[in-house]
Amino acid sequence: MNSIILAKKLENLGVDYICVSSGGILTKTNLKFYNGFRVKYANTIKQNVKIPVRCSGMLSNLNYANKLIMNRKIDCIAIARAFLGNPFWLRKTNKVKIPPQYTRGI
Repeated sequence: MNSIILAKKLENLGVDYICVSSGGILTKTNLKFYNGFRVKYANTIKQNVKIPVRCSGMLSNLNYANKLIMNRKIDCIAIARAFLGNPFWLRKTNKVKIPPQYTRGI
């Protein structure tokens, strides 16, 4: 997999972490949308490098996202679509405690 070769080279150059994304070119990659559609790629890369691997790709289910982190499938998650659709998404989940200093901005 070319991504693993690139990830190893970036790791050797001192990159802090690897960000796995398709760059929004689904028509060229033939990727299918489903929850965590990039996770298998990110996990494969993670197994081959020693630096953290971040992933995105419809990871707006907190239970699933937490499971991925706890099971060490990926190291970090980027969530965008949920926040684009609803900037208060995290607060509405009622599963995350928001520190008081941030609640006054909501």
